[in-house]
Amino acid sequence: MMRVSGETLLLRAKDIYQWRGRTMGRTIFRARVGVLLLTNQRLVFLSSGRTDAWTKIAWGGLGLGPEPVAAAASATDVTRTVLGWIHDRFGSPEPGDAVTIRGADLRGDGSLSVPLLDLTGYGVTVRRFSSFLWIAYGVRGDGAPREFAFATNVGIPGGRVWEDTIRQARDASTRD
Repeated sequence: MMRVSGETLLLRAKDIYQWRGRTMGRTIFRARVGVLLLTNQRLVFLSSGRTDAWTKIAWGGLGLGPEPVAAAASATDVTRTVLGWIHDRFGSPEPGDAVTIRGADLRGDGSLSVPLLDLTGYGVTVRRFSSFLWIAYGVRGDGAPREFAFATNVGIPGGRVWEDTIRQARDASTRD
């Protein structure tokens, strides 16, 4: 079930890291990065792949490469930032908008789509300097649920709003 008709976007967060397991990882080196969407019917993570943390360290921290190459990488980052702002300002769905998520959108390594009623557990964990959304769903062959955690490098934008909105959407789905 890749395309669901009548979906309404409830929450959206970009530049979100995804870790396997119920807790946020200690580093972003093995995490995937993407956009986290909550619709009235499912939770979706659209992965753009692994983070580029090692590349950033190589260019910035170690000063590898000639100065013109480093400048070009910085110019590319600026271009991406500007284009991202334009896309966010004029091209991204806002909460309350109808949204269609196609199967092709979910082909990225680490992407997932979980119907809200299939969630066996979820919540927002708040720690001293961070917070993250965790979910559990389905069962693997060994009987263990699939679990993932989501956050930026400091926390899940909106915090407990994610937990409350998932609960409300699940409640509304069971009444329908």
